[in-house]
Amino acid sequence: MICCKRFLTALAVGLACWLGAEAAEPEKTDEEIDFEVDAVLTESELCSQGALAPEVAVKALFTDDAARKWYAITKDNFSEEQLRDFFCGVFILRGPVSKDGSIAGLYNPWWDTILITESYQSVVATGGETGKIRKVGDFVFMSGAAFREDKDADAAVAEKLASPDGSPSKLVLELTARTQKKFDAMYGKIKTPLLLDHPAANTASSKKQVISCAAVRLKMTQTLLNNKVRYEDAWSVAKVLRTGDRDMFDLIFPSEFGTMMSRTFCRLPKVIREDFEPYGYYPDKKGGKARVYVFINTAFPRLFAVASLGLGSDNNTFEWYDFYRSDELVQAFEKAEREEKK
Repeated sequence: MICCKRFLTALAVGLACWLGAEAAEPEKTDEEIDFEVDAVLTESELCSQGALAPEVAVKALFTDDAARKWYAITKDNFSEEQLRDFFCGVFILRGPVSKDGSIAGLYNPWWDTILITESYQSVVATGGETGKIRKVGDFVFMSGAAFREDKDADAAVAEKLASPDGSPSKLVLELTARTQKKFDAMYGKIKTPLLLDHPAANTASSKKQVISCAAVRLKMTQTLLNNKVRYEDAWSVAKVLRTGDRDMFDLIFPSEFGTMMSRTFCRLPKVIREDFEPYGYYPDKKGGKARVYVFINTAFPRLFAVASLGLGSDNNTFEWYDFYRSDELVQAFEKAEREEKK
């Protein structure tokens, strides 16, 4: 658990800059914005429907060929519960968009797995009338390590995600920052929404990593569900996040760092806060009372929070972050680590 006061103070300074800044966005034409909104609506529908009923989502939003490819990859390797879990935690990395087509990366950092979709307008019949919607015509489903072409492609990412040293925040932010950088390098400058070649997607290493991460997530979910005390504990914290009760935050997380993070969190609109729910659970490795809960926003999975409890009231820590700002956040962590070493 990273809990050195000097480290947290330095990190707080770095995060203060992030919390008060706005991400720079390139200017876009009205037409480009319309195309992007159209694409995001379809991709968001895939994420939300996939989190409820993956098979229904695939039937509705994949072409027949793409659906067959999806079933060939997932049928014998993942349960419906695991696929729901994957879609529940994905957020969208934006690729090229045109009037009729789009590329998107649906990345879940808790699986370190990415689904890159190529979607194009398809004519569908609904209620006796025809209309156009974007459907996934092709895709790749692969491990983040394989996609990023990490030198140590066989690194046990699943083990790191299963048993981090305390809060998993820095790990998932680093994975996301590197995945976003790779995705932008591949798809950020091309204009035509065509899926590029990803030969590593078919490697045994990539498949093994995805299956391993899925198994870690399933075990984590079942561990929390089967522990009534911790399950209720996690949801009691989730209720505090949803209500934004500052008095309760101060009671549970009275540290300077926890207070800073909770103050900014409570400024989020209620409509956003009320969608946070437990997504991860890390019990004390030594069997003690220390535990870490991860909460994601089911409507906006780019947002997540981490509560580290059982460390003594002065050391209990609360964090929340936006995956879309991962690069800046990783820099804040690294700067804090340098300050700690001085």
